[in-house]
Amino acid sequence: MTMNMMNPIGTEAWKTGLFDCMDDPNNACGTSALLYGLVGVFLWVPFIMSCAYRTKIRSKYGLVETPAPDWATHLFCEPCSLCQEYRELNMRGLDPSIGWQGNVARAMQQQQPNMMTPPMNQMMR
Repeated sequence: MTMNMMNPIGTEAWKTGLFDCMDDPNNACGTSALLYGLVGVFLWVPFIMSCAYRTKIRSKYGLVETPAPDWATHLFCEPCSLCQEYRELNMRGLDPSIGWQGNVARAMQQQQPNMMTPPMNQMMR
């Protein structure tokens, strides 16, 4: 467990504000947001899950719980909260669109030196 994970009190500011959604218009709009909203209206499950992920992001990077507690931020400003978290992860070098496994694979590729591989269309006889 890292020091950031053990210390839930954040000291670092978010790189973008909660209401800076239009700083990245591609992230703020779209069919995905509409579908997410429809699921959220009927189940409320997305609110609970996304609130937990905001807490994890804050703990990992030592971010301040602002402008309100995580649960309140997601309950009243769900779309803005998700956009802020997406922008924060992007600014920290992660690509949320490829998921956790995609980011781990990308990091491993960047750490390994370029190795030579044989051409795919050749066979030994």
